[in-house]
Amino acid sequence: MRQVTNNGIGTAGISGLANIKIAPYRTGGMYSGDTQLDVAYICAAILSAAERPEVKVINMSFGGYGTFSSLAVAVSEAVSAGKIVVASSGNEGESWNSRVGQYAYPASYDHVISVGATNKDNNRASFSQYNDRVDLVAPGQSVLTTARSGGYEYASGTSFSSPIVAGACAVLMAADASLDAEAVETLLKSTALDLGTTGSDPYYGSGLIQLGLAVAAIHSSDTVGSTYRTHVQNIGWQDWKSDGQSSGTSGQSLRLEGIEIKMNNLGNDLGIEYQTHVQNIGWQGFKRDGQTSGTFGQSLRLEAIQIRLTGAAATSYDVYYRVHSQNYGWLDWAKNGGSSGTQGKSLRLEAIEIRIVPKGAAAPGSTSRPFVS
Repeated sequence: MRQVTNNGIGTAGISGLANIKIAPYRTGGMYSGDTQLDVAYICAAILSAAERPEVKVINMSFGGYGTFSSLAVAVSEAVSAGKIVVASSGNEGESWNSRVGQYAYPASYDHVISVGATNKDNNRASFSQYNDRVDLVAPGQSVLTTARSGGYEYASGTSFSSPIVAGACAVLMAADASLDAEAVETLLKSTALDLGTTGSDPYYGSGLIQLGLAVAAIHSSDTVGSTYRTHVQNIGWQDWKSDGQSSGTSGQSLRLEGIEIKMNNLGNDLGIEYQTHVQNIGWQGFKRDGQTSGTFGQSLRLEAIQIRLTGAAATSYDVYYRVHSQNYGWLDWAKNGGSSGTQGKSLRLEAIEIRIVPKGAAAPGSTSRPFVS
């Protein structure tokens, strides 16, 4: 079945409007209304999904502490077939529980993404099972979901966290069909919000998934970036630079007089606009997408700059920039429309660097002092 969303009815899953279909499998008994899990039915469902080339992700919102060789074989077959296999870590994480800290299966099998639960404050839900097999966490306490009796209810458990991660995996594969299971898991872990102790830990694994960052990271290195050039005193327009390269000069006491910036993204609704503070003029007003900001032929220096992203994809990226300013050298990085340079000091800009990164990614360097006024 295909998910429908934004229609004002019911709830929507993690996949939103991504091109994804959901193939539910019945793993209960043979009679209608039987909700008891049967290992034989579970294994049959996993093996069936493993044989279907259109199935990319398998979610397993169940688990136990016994070992079943047939289940281990079925999961191994799915992994060997290249499927992304996701499972709930278990709900026995309370200190009083006799199972606390133990491995639940299938979550703890090799190559299965084991998912724990967090609450609304991004803390581990008290019931969420923890051990060194936990890979990631997702919301799992008081989750609004459909009820068996019809309507909706709030429910808790790692069984609700696991499909959130499975849905995120599906979104990533829909965004880039060339990704394999290992690449998808790496993307989710590398962009996760680190919780608990620094680095991976038994309670949160690599952290809370951040799907927006993971999607942005897929193509950020080769499809999104900026190119820019500056008009330099005695030199004129320099060649175009890109992605953090320096445009201008250093150590030559030559002023920047104008700048042009444009995006080189492919297929993204992402633009850029910028304004400069010019000698004797002040802030000029924003230019966009390759227009000239500043002056040339008037011997007027640029003193500061502001840059910001535009378009629907702007919420997925941050723009950082820093300038080389007379008497100061390289100032720290400014971000998303902040001022970079100086004002009221009659100091020229001599060079600039610009970088665009996925939203929330680490800054290229210090951001403590990008502007002096």
